[in-house]
Order: sequence, then C-alpha cells, then structure tokens
Amino acid sequence: MHRLDKLTSGLLLISKSQAVATKFQKELLNHTIEKVYIARVVGKFPNDELKVNKPIYCVSKKLGRYDVCEDDEKEKQSKEAKDAYTVFKKIWYDELTDTSLIECK
Repeated sequence: MHRLDKLTSGLLLISKSQAVATKFQKELLNHTIEKVYIARVVGKFPNDELKVNKPIYCVSKKLGRYDVCEDDEKEKQSKEAKDAYTVFKKIWYDELTDTSLIECK
C-alpha cells in the first residue's frame, strides 16, 4: 500500500523584508529549494535509495491522507493529482520496534 496518512509538521519562515520574501517565494515556485522530511516507517527499509516518480492526490483533507496514482493520465486528471518525485533513504533501523527512520526528499 502506498499511502501517506499523517499530517506533516514544518517550519515557518518569516522575512524581515518584502524583497527576501519575494525571493523565497520564487524559489519555492521554481523548485530550487529542496524540502526534506524525516519519517518513521514500520519494517526494515532497504539500504539502497528508493526513487518514486508518481503523482499523488488528496484522499481526505480532514485526515491529511494522500495516495499515489497509477500511471494512467485519466486517473491523474480526475483526482486532481500533483506530480511528485521523492527520494527515500534509510537513516537508521531499530530492531526492537521493527521501525526505520528515513529521509524523504
């Protein structure tokens, strides 16, 4: 199952000037800023990087739940999916809880 089902927390950036705020906004829109998330997942994540290039769509705004579209363009359009490319990398594995800490870019 390819489901993202937890709300993410983040960082709030506040600019002291309009010029810096505008520059930052442009960098976000042009994808020149890289977002990095840390997640804990059940099981032993592979040692190799995992690259996923599939569109995602919102299943429930209330729950913050997202899912992955198949490669069908009709499905992508009907669900208003957004293109997504993510690289997953294992940081650490805990044998006691059988969970992995992973980096998601």
